[in-house]
Amino acid sequence: MALADFNIAERKAPLVGLALRILANPLTWVAFATGVLVAASAVLTGPGLTQSLGDTDDAVRLLTVRELLGGASFFDTTLARIGAPDPLVSHWSRLIDSPLAVLIVLQRPFVGADAAELSTRAIWPLMLFVGLTYLVAREVKRQGGAWAMGIALSLVAITPIAMVQFRPGRIDHHNAQILCAVAGLLLLRRAIEEPRAGWAAGLFLGLGLAVGYEGIALVVPMLILAAALYLFTPSIGRGPVHAMIAATVTMLAALMLTTAPQRLTLYACDALSLNLVVLAGAGAMALWAASVLRLPLIPRVALAGAGASIGFGLYATLEPACLAGPFGQVDAALGPIWLDHVLETQSLFRFIADHPDAGVPTLIVLIAGLAAQLALLHLERSPAMLFATTATVLAVLLGSWQIKLTPYAAWLCVVPIGVLTARLRADPRTMPLALRGLMVLLLLIAFSDTLTGLVLPAKDPEAETAAATLHDTCYRTGNVAKLTELPTGLVASGTDLGPYVAALTPHRVVAAPYHRIPKGILAAHTIFTADPETAHATVRSLGVTYIATCTTKAKTETKAPGKGLRDRLLASETVPWLAEVTPGVEHMRVWRVLN
Repeated sequence: MALADFNIAERKAPLVGLALRILANPLTWVAFATGVLVAASAVLTGPGLTQSLGDTDDAVRLLTVRELLGGASFFDTTLARIGAPDPLVSHWSRLIDSPLAVLIVLQRPFVGADAAELSTRAIWPLMLFVGLTYLVAREVKRQGGAWAMGIALSLVAITPIAMVQFRPGRIDHHNAQILCAVAGLLLLRRAIEEPRAGWAAGLFLGLGLAVGYEGIALVVPMLILAAALYLFTPSIGRGPVHAMIAATVTMLAALMLTTAPQRLTLYACDALSLNLVVLAGAGAMALWAASVLRLPLIPRVALAGAGASIGFGLYATLEPACLAGPFGQVDAALGPIWLDHVLETQSLFRFIADHPDAGVPTLIVLIAGLAAQLALLHLERSPAMLFATTATVLAVLLGSWQIKLTPYAAWLCVVPIGVLTARLRADPRTMPLALRGLMVLLLLIAFSDTLTGLVLPAKDPEAETAAATLHDTCYRTGNVAKLTELPTGLVASGTDLGPYVAALTPHRVVAAPYHRIPKGILAAHTIFTADPETAHATVRSLGVTYIATCTTKAKTETKAPGKGLRDRLLASETVPWLAEVTPGVEHMRVWRVLN
């Protein structure tokens, strides 16, 4: 009997070894997380890709790519069908438009234009997700082994906010920026230990800033910290120097490739322009000089500080408004009527109040990640661990401040959870603690709905479902496309509806949720919230043909005191200069301007 048992165990040993090798392969966990993302997207309620363009950014990105493929200049990002009286000159980078256009062109001969577009909308975010999960898996495995990798990627798969920007259909810029920032910071942490990694870190961080500035409040301070660690501890190697140089060169190359020569001296606060490149270049040159000259500490720090000061001075001189941040050039009047109410600028806690099912699990992961990172710093006092801890703390603070930054924090927080759990598991004395801690974390996430119900007041699920259905139906592709039955004209609509009208019909729209068309947003606000006489004056000055509105109000549409034009129209009051038309659009009402 003993011999038989031995033979069975011997036969099982190769299978166990094969299973362990599979679990130790980063691609296994990449495939697992990607499968969860695809499955979750497939079972979610609501319209699919064929009946929804996603959110407003996805709709406008699709419109931008279509116009690029239709012959628009690569260097001109003007969207003539969005904005009145002035069209939208988009601040979005062609670095996202280009690969999307290439994917569509490559598929057209085989599946046709419509299917190529649909396929690209599905494939692109998954490509970015696969890239990010692979890079994260590799870095976590390097720090903590296969167990750490498996735990980290499993947490990604069950954290909604870490996944949401990568679901099929997300073709805007957020997912690319998350990939670049998270991968860049993980590689920058490695560069403090392995200087060669600084080149790749700088490439990712520079590329992310070239795509957009959403992550700038996280990326720039961490580059400064890495430079400071090198200045005070040059024994760590020149990894931070490499990262600064690579980031600067990447931004400069992206600027030259995507900007017409005559526009290089136009300075923007909300998109890559020469002022930021000059600032980064001055800092990188000073840091490089300090590394080459091998000066003592005080002269070394003074040289780097002088370079940074010169760069900052040039940045402020070229466009002083940018000292106020990415929105430094934005019309202040947009704040109370629109910008202050945009979902992505709300705090995580405000988001939890409205969406506890997604917000509470994320908050649990952020708290656990912060605690795990602080524990790792206690166990290992090294420059690399200090950098990682600072990055985690800053990411959690920023992610709590604005929901658009929460995904960055979620991705960074799964790393220390995985690493700490794996380290504790490796020691027989702390293995029970590691397993119990992980179990508690998973149980907290699994029963987050119950915990939320104990703290937050209950909501009426039927009312929420009805409101969401009404809202989604209004923006649905087949629904908005019915407006093509009307003769082409200029449509005044809510800011959230505008992108869908522009993307799905030949009409122009007065407004969309973009700060670069302040006149259009202010005009649309006046039309919908003012009295009929004031609204009529604005409509006539713009040459508006139609007024369209969903029968629900988006959160970014504020209500003026009194009864404005929109409220009167939805109450079916007669307005002499308007006549309602009926193109068969569900949950939307449309009026033609008579004079």
